[in-house]
Amino acid sequence: MGFARTCSVALVGVEGVVVEVQADLEPGVANFTLVGLPDKSLVESKDRVRAAVANSGAEWPQKKLTVGLSPASVPKSGSGFDLAVACAVLGAAERLDPRELTDLMMIGELGLDGRVRPVRGVLPAVLAAADAGYRQVVVPEQTAAEASLVPGISVLGVRSLRQLIAVLTDEPVPDEDETLEGGRPDPLMAGLVVPGTGIGSGLPPGDRTLDLADVAGQHNARRALEVAAAGRHHIFFKGPPGEGTECLSKMQHANQERTPWNHPASACELRFTPGFRATPTTAHLSRRSWTTTASSVNCAAGTWSSWPWTTGCPAPCDPPTEKVSGRSWQT
Repeated sequence: MGFARTCSVALVGVEGVVVEVQADLEPGVANFTLVGLPDKSLVESKDRVRAAVANSGAEWPQKKLTVGLSPASVPKSGSGFDLAVACAVLGAAERLDPRELTDLMMIGELGLDGRVRPVRGVLPAVLAAADAGYRQVVVPEQTAAEASLVPGISVLGVRSLRQLIAVLTDEPVPDEDETLEGGRPDPLMAGLVVPGTGIGSGLPPGDRTLDLADVAGQHNARRALEVAAAGRHHIFFKGPPGEGTECLSKMQHANQERTPWNHPASACELRFTPGFRATPTTAHLSRRSWTTTASSVNCAAGTWSSWPWTTGCPAPCDPPTEKVSGRSWQT
């Protein structure tokens, strides 16, 4: 019978909740049970952790294994618990000293080969650990700089489970550096991106510009920005500091700079898109000022015919000769 525990952090919104990861080994049929209100990605950590431990040169215990995440009433999600689960299991199997794990906070996803992959939310997780009195955290090497922003915290960045085992057992630390050929990006950094949203954390900015896809939530604000960009309307930002008004305004400016509407040919090209409603608004880049007697329909931009757009199709595109909605195209 063996028992070990370490800690990780569950994110509830932008706030972190310290979670104690407990591993218990008992005689019986080899089985791995994970309890404590885990989500689907966390349930799948059983297979990731087992493969990572085996591929890191450690022996997987052939006993009845129960891993508990406490407090059990707090929902846990994501793959950031993998590293803590693996170390708790190795501590219960006496491959690691359980006393060395008690005061450690561990955050990171494990690949099947034992590499530690970065996850999002390291900074709020480390902040929660610091508030709870923890002073030592283990994070993926790629997010060590982010974790180091929290004062009073000793950060250990590891690239693999093998490295962490060597550090905790005072063994020579293996070299896990990999040379990426042809300037390819580090595949481990993929854990910091949400596919389809553009959300990233801790990634080097490079030439990447701001984009509305980087905004999580704020559905009403996003909709307002999209309408304003599509119609070239003015927009007024109002809100207390920290609500994201400045960030949204910068994103709107960046989006307008690279929108296809800034290219006259692209604007006119939309005119002939199948299924696109033909109106003068589809081929012009500017609009007239509202009059002081604008109706509520005009102010809300509720109908196509009520929009006070000018009808010219700017050069260098060749305008069609037919009339649209009773108005002639002009050059």
